Amino acid sequence: MKTVVTVAFLFSVALLGSAPAAAQQSCEDFRTLAEGAVPSTVGDRSVMDQLLNPPIAKPQLPDFLADPTNMRRALKLLGSRGLRADPSDCRFAGKLRKGAVGQDPGQEIDCTLRSRRANEAARLDLARGKVTYLNSDRNHDGAAGIENTTSDQDAVARTMQAALAWGVPGEEIRPPGNGLLVRHLMASSVPLVDERPITEQAKTHTAEIHVITGRHVGGVPVFGSLLKTAIDVNGQVARTHIRWPRFCLVPGLQQNLDETLMSREEVIQKVVETLGAQNKCGTLSKLRANIMYVRTSQESEAEVNDSRDESNTTRGDDDRGVAGEDPADGGEPCYMPALTLHAFPNEPEPDSGQIGMGAPEYVVPLIRADPTRG
Repeated sequence: MKTVVTVAFLFSVALLGSAPAAAQQSCEDFRTLAEGAVPSTVGDRSVMDQLLNPPIAKPQLPDFLADPTNMRRALKLLGSRGLRADPSDCRFAGKLRKGAVGQDPGQEIDCTLRSRRANEAARLDLARGKVTYLNSDRNHDGAAGIENTTSDQDAVARTMQAALAWGVPGEEIRPPGNGLLVRHLMASSVPLVDERPITEQAKTHTAEIHVITGRHVGGVPVFGSLLKTAIDVNGQVARTHIRWPRFCLVPGLQQNLDETLMSREEVIQKVVETLGAQNKCGTLSKLRANIMYVRTSQESEAEVNDSRDESNTTRGDDDRGVAGEDPADGGEPCYMPALTLHAFPNEPEPDSGQIGMGAPEYVVPLIRADPTRG
């Protein structure tokens, strides 16, 4: 089941100035939550200097897969059977799609590959750092009811092998035990007699093993990243979804940082106002805040993968709206350090008939707009 939450990005608020706070925006409950959740490092100049000078792995995934040899190696490792791209639907190996003359093909490889010999496909959208691989021949056979005996260790090893083959930098992958999540997808098989299910003979078993993780740059989580792989009963990769855009920082963040860096108290006040604008006083039980790299504008709604609560892995569902771009990097969306918030509402009373809500997610800036940069 998908969980859709509202993501309130407040960079526009930072640019326009704070609106007058309503009564509920000064709620003491929100201030108590904010003071307890906002990291003590927020507002520290030395910490921000480190955040603005992270080690950036090379090559990044889009650059790695721009070489068709690397793509072929990745497909071979996955056991692909003859995946090919239709030239009319692909920009690859220096050849541009019709109507794309004058553009750099290495910057925006956009391919759908299909196989005539197997039910598999791959999708490369390197401008957004997205890779999707599907092999429906490896989907779970519910009628057979075969137990997936692949160990968690082997599932993780297979996932890491596939990720590295696709060009995900190894130093950016969360290591096992540090946010990497392994889940077993359970299924039930029910025997049929004369087309009637014999429910008392139903058996539950592990159908697939899912490995989910996010991305770190210099040890700092990157909002909008995702690596998720489904492992079948034979220990093979049935599906992989990767979102790993090329990483760059918004230009000019270090200019006038003494004036633009927000103090911890300023950030706390912004958190209080943010919570008050969307929630009634006394309705929240817990607040979790983390410093992450985020893009300065994303879609207002984000689909958060189901590993968020356990591993703090989050993702925006699209990367179209962007306030900061790196001119030297093909005009691609860039990142900046910010504070992400997960606001947990009070649990409903037992037998109240109410349904518990998910934790809305917000992003608060750590650096205010610098008027000297125009």
